[in-house]
Amino acid sequence: MLDHRLSRRWRGAVWYRLMQPALGLLWTMAAGRLSYRDTWMYVTDGGHYDNLGLVEALHRGADRIVVLDASGDKADTWFTLGGAIALARADEGVDIELDPTAMTAGGHGLASGQVVQPWAYGKFSRRDEGHGPRQGDIWVCKLGWWAGAPWDVLAYARNHPTYPADSTLEQLYNATEFEAYQQLGAAAALDAVQQGTPPLTWAQPEPSMSGSGS
Repeated sequence: MLDHRLSRRWRGAVWYRLMQPALGLLWTMAAGRLSYRDTWMYVTDGGHYDNLGLVEALHRGADRIVVLDASGDKADTWFTLGGAIALARADEGVDIELDPTAMTAGGHGLASGQVVQPWAYGKFSRRDEGHGPRQGDIWVCKLGWWAGAPWDVLAYARNHPTYPADSTLEQLYNATEFEAYQQLGAAAALDAVQQGTPPLTWAQPEPSMSGSGS
């Protein structure tokens, strides 16, 4: 009886493995034949189209966009951002004026992964009317350590030359590495808020008075 139960479990496990998403499901997705009724669903983070979400934000009609670039590009390269800007022009009819080299401008002898400032500011304009705001602002924050970063981030960077552009193939971060990336991202966004030109601020919405009885 025990052998019979183990045999059934083994056959069930093999059948389950054979039903796992494989090349067949990939072809189904590519052919546009996916259905919500299927056993499996293909989910992606969008990196195969626009890894930054910039084009989608423009498509939804945003007029103030903050782009957090945590791609694998090195601190002094902007291939992912350049691709998103090209897609915005081609797919949304939006022209973006933004110079990311402002992050390294004036820096001489920068070390690997180092920038002068971890953000850049730009504007966008839309050619067609009616699809969204005609003009807007864009702030881009990119992972790169700078002189004003937290001291523990600087200490980590000086001992890890590939930081902060480690390959995405590295999935097993230890606590120290995870904290170095998390703290750098938070510090970069805070620096854009405090030092950005123009400042990265927004008006806090007024509290709703509905249901207050007044």
